[in-house]
Amino acid sequence: MNAPQLAEDTVQVTLLAVSGPSALAVQTLSQHFGLSVKRAESVLSQGHGMIATNMAMAAARAVLPLLASLGLQVAILPTGAEPEAERHDLSIRLTNSFHAARLIRTLHRLVGPGNMNSHWFDGPSGMVLEGLTAAKIEWITAALRPISGVQLTVTMQRVALYDLFCTIETDTTDMMQLRRHLRLLGCPTSGFGDTLASGLDRRSLDHVMARFGQSGVFGINQDFARFDLLVSGKGSLTDQEFADFLITRTGCTPKMVRAITPTAPMRIESCLTRTAASQFLGDYGAIGIPAFARLIRH
Repeated sequence: MNAPQLAEDTVQVTLLAVSGPSALAVQTLSQHFGLSVKRAESVLSQGHGMIATNMAMAAARAVLPLLASLGLQVAILPTGAEPEAERHDLSIRLTNSFHAARLIRTLHRLVGPGNMNSHWFDGPSGMVLEGLTAAKIEWITAALRPISGVQLTVTMQRVALYDLFCTIETDTTDMMQLRRHLRLLGCPTSGFGDTLASGLDRRSLDHVMARFGQSGVFGINQDFARFDLLVSGKGSLTDQEFADFLITRTGCTPKMVRAITPTAPMRIESCLTRTAASQFLGDYGAIGIPAFARLIRH
């Protein structure tokens, strides 16, 4: 008589994230996990959800490479296990440095002591706390709400997308190798502003960083990134129209306007979100002024 299969040999499979064309995965989920086409399409469109509640561990592990090749990130847990709590990342910015000391004292109480200063809340993504539960986010938000000038941005780790940038010191040879590698990975190498690649998921970013991180490459969560907007010339405007526009918009002097060139652009907007910067670029393009976005580096 065969011994019954032990409970430890059965698992449940949960979809955590989708980073590829979901249509290609419908038949795979249907074939390997017994889902109807409609159910498979529903789970993939949501980007997460239970795929199998009770299947052999060996069968689940055997299909992992295929799922990974289709851009599906899954978790294999014991049957009946509670799904892992959704994790979030939190960006903290401060628009009023007068309140920096109070913010730092509060954060020391909330997340523990550290060598913080007001500059931690600046830069391309502000101060980022990673891997927080929704309850922890609510707790921190409530504690920081009374502090004037604090800006909080939350993103779910499961669906977060990252843009890839490099420092000005990055070697040209390293850059060529990086771009070649990104093409092999299928990562879009043209993106917003001064990005090297756009829309990487966390797994792809970690892979690139492990290989090229020492070359000065770094990734920024798209939700956290902040950009300056710069103009590089008068475009289709006359000299007088261009000067009138910039003087009215920024309060600059005529001499400053005359000094603008493609190699010496003028900053016209500061600390914009990715969405806001895109909107401004559209507006300036409609006016006829050449403008571009550049990630805030400090």
